[in-house]
Amino acid sequence: MKQLKYRSAAFLLSNKLDPSAIERVFRSRPMKPSAELNYVNKSNIKLAVVQMQLRPYRSLSEWIAHLQDLVTEAQENGAQLVSFPEYVGLLPLLISPTFRELAEDFFDALEENKVDLCREILSFFNEQLSELLFSCYYNTFALLANRSRLYIHAGSTLLFDHGKLQERCFLFGPDGEAVLEQDKLFLSKTEKALGICPGSELELSDTALGRVAILPGADSSYFEPAKIAYQLGAQIVHVVVLVAEPH
Repeated sequence: MKQLKYRSAAFLLSNKLDPSAIERVFRSRPMKPSAELNYVNKSNIKLAVVQMQLRPYRSLSEWIAHLQDLVTEAQENGAQLVSFPEYVGLLPLLISPTFRELAEDFFDALEENKVDLCREILSFFNEQLSELLFSCYYNTFALLANRSRLYIHAGSTLLFDHGKLQERCFLFGPDGEAVLEQDKLFLSKTEKALGICPGSELELSDTALGRVAILPGADSSYFEPAKIAYQLGAQIVHVVVLVAEPH
């Protein structure tokens, strides 16, 4: 790995993804609050599922504007809850040409089964990028929910928590507070080889829309999580799918 180059790029990216910079983007691009949650009929909940094509972003504002446009489109169609895809929290990396190169190195190493190089890249992610990206992901989606006055299911992201690498999902309420977080329970062989750790339990949350559970990625392919969600009284079950590959 080109450690010096990547560390320099991480420093530059940290300035671009600063929480105050996120707040400035939302101030410069205000969103119209939705009135769809003023009256909720639990037998007629309207959900919007976002489909995203991977693409590079030239700036933080361009990335946030893309998310805002998707939420606004959902608002205009009467959505009360907007659901984003798996790993959407990693997309700010695409703002940096250097980290687009690092991502290509990672996927090439993954395809060639170079597990040691993949682990080296993930170690760098842990040391230099994990906290930065998580802060950007969390603050951005919290503000999206708060400014739109909708429930926002913020897809998922990778983060290191107490020394463990995990894929985690969040559901934000219309006040911008996280009302549910869920770690992925079932991992692929590749995810296990990379050192990603599974979650330990299925979480549910009572919301104005009903009782909600989230099944990220492969969790939706197994019968047990859906059965447990049903037994715990889930009324809405989110299935988180992977962000589409670029053409």
